[in-house]
Amino acid sequence: MQSGLTRYACLTRQQAALVLAALFLFIAYAVAVAPPQTLIPKSYDPKKADQGDLALYRKIVARVHAGEGYYSALGGVLRAARRPTTSVANWRSPLHLTAVALLPDLVWAQVILGGLAVLALILAFNIMAEGELAALAILQTMLMFGPLLVCFTQVGVFFAENWAGTLIAVSVGAYATKSAKWRPVGIGAALLALFVRELALPYVLVCGLLAWREKRQREVLALGLGLVAYAAYFGAHALKVYSVILPTDVTNPAGWMQFGGVGFLLHATCVGWLMVLPPWMTAVYLPVSVLGLAGWTHAIARRVLLTVLAYLAAFSVVGHSVNLYWGALYAPVLSFGAALGIVALYDLIRTVLSGGRGVAEQADPAPQAAGTAAGFP
Repeated sequence: MQSGLTRYACLTRQQAALVLAALFLFIAYAVAVAPPQTLIPKSYDPKKADQGDLALYRKIVARVHAGEGYYSALGGVLRAARRPTTSVANWRSPLHLTAVALLPDLVWAQVILGGLAVLALILAFNIMAEGELAALAILQTMLMFGPLLVCFTQVGVFFAENWAGTLIAVSVGAYATKSAKWRPVGIGAALLALFVRELALPYVLVCGLLAWREKRQREVLALGLGLVAYAAYFGAHALKVYSVILPTDVTNPAGWMQFGGVGFLLHATCVGWLMVLPPWMTAVYLPVSVLGLAGWTHAIARRVLLTVLAYLAAFSVVGHSVNLYWGALYAPVLSFGAALGIVALYDLIRTVLSGGRGVAEQADPAPQAAGTAAGFP
């Protein structure tokens, strides 16, 4: 395996040793707080599907497809299930389920979502294939296929998180392409993810921050207009919800601020392949993935790292134990870090064993010479 594929190859021996020590300590803590067994959401368990959110979404889609109004159908289903309905946060915005309901058949939704997943996989493969290890592109694509696998099932179309997470992955892939023609696709996919599920907001904000920092004024304007449009959309949704809330509606006494910390993050990250593996593997997968993203030198690395960190920070505070599928928002792009994590560990261990700084410089001195010849320091 070649060295210097991550920035860890440029660390001193002491710095690399500290990074490894911090990684192993965090893994040990994550293993300690990991659940005793993998928790598969009820909606993904055929034996318990009638007890989870999938059953609710199916009923809502069926009623809207039959001609009933969205808020009437949503309110009726939630109240029949004794779900909390006094907060706007308990009422999903209408775009996702209404769009699914208006299609002639669920197969259409399955084809569309599956097509987006295929596009995300192709774009991801292209990103990784630009590097020095072709095998890494194959590994990353396989890892991303895990959380996207549900997109090819009928179950997947009912969950807005699957749509939003897939759109985020498409957006990241579009931003990474060298052709400027793909940038509008990246912007559009990001904003569409937001309209599908408000939990896509952290990613849109990351896109706006990077566009502002890189002084891409047109992109900042496009994202800003998109956020204004979404504010109007969600405001109209909130007004409609408040107009249909009844005095007898159930309140959620716990609230959304649960401070679940690492324990909830492990639950949320346990999607795709990890759902059928021992929980301690998720406790290793998550920190190693973040390590890989932090050391990645690709131009898209900052966007992916900031996105993952934003979600990890938010979900460590917000989210109930039943919101296991929220991880579908960031799990596809987290797979970039999982693949790079292997190389990151190799570079760190090599740096510690070889004595430290200079591994990357020794591996390929040509770029530095070329840069100097061109007038760059």
